[in-house]
Amino acid sequence: MVVRLIAGTGAGPTNHAAYEAALRAAGHEQRLCVAQSHMAQSQTGSWAHAVLGWLRDERSGCATFIELQHDNLELLQRELRAAELSRRYQSTVPLGPLQVRFASAPCRGQPVCALVLALRVE
Repeated sequence: MVVRLIAGTGAGPTNHAAYEAALRAAGHEQRLCVAQSHMAQSQTGSWAHAVLGWLRDERSGCATFIELQHDNLELLQRELRAAELSRRYQSTVPLGPLQVRFASAPCRGQPVCALVLALRVE
């Protein structure tokens, strides 16, 4: 299985409209979405940050995903590192390198959405 990580951000009059705009910005088409991480933000001056990490079992090729969101990028990065270490510690098989994609969007008066998708590519 091949998985591709894509990201996008969008703004709109509602949180759902911002989410739809982020999907379009990411170039998402009708493909199988394996995992997603997204955060909407409607408070002016705040940020929406989303991250999706992917660790692959080196033996079977199966994947485990880490989906996190936060309004503070530094805290999000710390949480990602802690989650990765936890997954590696709990795993009974060797895991490959962390593949990761971030999306960030500042709220400037209308709702925004930061979105990261893992898509199965055939």
